[in-house]
Amino acid sequence: MSEDTDTVKQEYIKEKEDLICNYYKALEKNSGIDCAKKAIIDFRKKLLNHTSNKAGEINKLKDNYISNTEFTDDLKKKNKEFKKVAGKVLSGTQLKQDVYEENTNLTIHLLYYILGMGFMGYYIIKLLKK
Repeated sequence: MSEDTDTVKQEYIKEKEDLICNYYKALEKNSGIDCAKKAIIDFRKKLLNHTSNKAGEINKLKDNYISNTEFTDDLKKKNKEFKKVAGKVLSGTQLKQDVYEENTNLTIHLLYYILGMGFMGYYIIKLLKK
């Protein structure tokens, strides 16, 4: 808690003790009871006012934050997205291996294509010379 809140608490505690003492003194003397009661009622109103102000501040802060349902909805959405890509997420070494295999396959296909074109060209020229 902040120092400001602690000092306010201490002031309220001190004021409450003083009011109780004054009320008992008034009971003993059998005079001024109405004034002591009025002071206690005023103190009670002051406490309720302070409490309601704090409750209002808390509600304002609470409105700025997302609610629990929004938070859980967001988590559910993220969980669905994770499940979509869960099988596709690969570790670094697995990813490197897959890229290497894919590049090797593409290179072999390219070589076969070039060799095939070369043999076709050779036979086309051979046929045209006849």
